[in-house]
Amino acid sequence: MTETLWRVAVEAPLPEQLTYAAPPDLALSRGQLVNVPLGKRKAKGVVLGKAQHAPDEKFKIRAIESIDSEYPPLPEHFLRWLEWLSTYYVHPPGLTTALAYPPLKKQEK
Repeated sequence: MTETLWRVAVEAPLPEQLTYAAPPDLALSRGQLVNVPLGKRKAKGVVLGKAQHAPDEKFKIRAIESIDSEYPPLPEHFLRWLEWLSTYYVHPPGLTTALAYPPLKKQEK
């Protein structure tokens, strides 16, 4: 089985989406919230679609860790609007799509 490459808008101040790999049996679709590795930490991101080509060979493609099933996928029309907002306001796509979800639950002591 070969892995499928996906474009993911990661919740980080990055100017563009990142490419991640996923096995074909992982049921991914556009608009789903996923958990991905980002540097030495874990981050959430929204799947924007399949990647048309692999990034430059100097970059290591990491795997999507899991689908976050707490929220349903974003509807297509809403996702297109978020992408437009990101482009129009020149704001990172991952931070723009993160606004579609409630803030993180803070753990209390």
